[in-house]
Amino acid sequence: MNIRILGLAATTLFFSHSVFASVPIILGSWSGERQLEAGYCSSDPSYEGHVTSKTVIINVTNQVTVVPDVEDAISGTASYSDNDFWYAETETFSGSILDDGTVVVTTPSGTYFGTYSNGIITIDPDSGDLADKEPFASASCEIDEYSFTLSGGAQAINPSVSAGTEIVAGNTQNLQSFVNNTVFPIVTRIQKIVVNLVTDVDTQGSRFDVRPLADGFKLSGQTGRAAGGDFRNLAGWGSVSYTDMENDNPLTAYDGDRLALQLGLDYMPNDNMVAGVSLGYEDMDVTTTFNTGTLDGQGFTIAPYVGAVIDDRWSFDALLGFSTIDYDQTRAAGTITGSTDATRFFAAANLNHTYAKKDQWLISSRMGILFANETTDGFLESDGTVNPEREARLVQAQIGADFTYLAGDKFEPYLNATYNYDLSSTNTSVVGAGGGLINPFDDDDDLLLGVGFNYYATESSTASLELRHRVFREDFEESVFSASYRASF
Repeated sequence: MNIRILGLAATTLFFSHSVFASVPIILGSWSGERQLEAGYCSSDPSYEGHVTSKTVIINVTNQVTVVPDVEDAISGTASYSDNDFWYAETETFSGSILDDGTVVVTTPSGTYFGTYSNGIITIDPDSGDLADKEPFASASCEIDEYSFTLSGGAQAINPSVSAGTEIVAGNTQNLQSFVNNTVFPIVTRIQKIVVNLVTDVDTQGSRFDVRPLADGFKLSGQTGRAAGGDFRNLAGWGSVSYTDMENDNPLTAYDGDRLALQLGLDYMPNDNMVAGVSLGYEDMDVTTTFNTGTLDGQGFTIAPYVGAVIDDRWSFDALLGFSTIDYDQTRAAGTITGSTDATRFFAAANLNHTYAKKDQWLISSRMGILFANETTDGFLESDGTVNPEREARLVQAQIGADFTYLAGDKFEPYLNATYNYDLSSTNTSVVGAGGGLINPFDDDDDLLLGVGFNYYATESSTASLELRHRVFREDFEESVFSASYRASF
């Protein structure tokens, strides 16, 4: 019986954190010591005053939304140890979490009530019926039970974010990562093409043209050449990237990888502009440690883009994109499954500046803005748990620079860095170990560092390799290896 109360209290625990938000959920084992005392033993006064305690354990294994934000149903098992007053027993329980913070747990022997506050479950000893154990029953003893508390349990998380789709795909850190890994190959193509159309003056005052070679660039000492004169109108490119990511916050811990493939075709209507479209595919495989589960995602992206020269140093690029993603997830060691779909919209724009120095260095700087929004459809898990529709949104300012060394006719190593600052992002709330809702993704900025090289196989084709690593995001790290190839027709 005791156990039901525990369940109750556990339930209250979830709910008391969020009356106007989704009802929190607790999965895992809670335990405490229950103290009992015999009194008024009319048949055998020798038992009077006897005090004992026993261990009570409640395992909350399931929670299903009945009415979103108002009531949840819970179930699980409760057990207590053998002692002088009671026999050892294990029972199943069911219960409800109400919007006023009350937890009601029902077992075959009665209904129990409990409350949760600051990570502790407090059981009401006056609720429910207690069955006495010999010899205290035959001694006609009255058994008094004192209030007791339970602690422990597993992590507590909000049902609306309990699914891996919200913690992994729906948090703004990964939304930034997913979109950037789509945007970067496209933006890189645009910027390298536009760089070919830009001329500059070195510190000695000598005029240099940027001699275009596919999507790379070479400085030429010849003057008077038309910018972009070596370009053919049509070019195709392909890119593959592999991302390794990890979050080590105990409430949201996960690790996994993502493979992205992109193909693009662009066209130059004149010497000062390029326009094109990219088609992409992504495949994500993540282990969600926080709920002992997994999350797999596959999707397709289409993104038209454009780049244009403003003058001999400045250029502009922009793109729009749309993705559809299918997610499959498991939790509770694979015993609970669910599938859903998502759509992602994104846009990015950059203003670029290019500066050539002493025939060997090309310094490109940029500043831009990124917008991304992902909407995940609501879905029902295999145990009946309702996951409502959820939305993640990110508006981010970016500033970065590339330092390219013109080492020879075919090889160009480079370094780059991009600082990202979140102007606006969607909160992802979970219940902390001590109670109360917290957002584990509340840091605002990071730095993306990269190193790579361009290789000019011919004057009409270029290959590139690059390694990027994201730093300074709290509890989150990401490394991206990418390779690309571009050729004019």
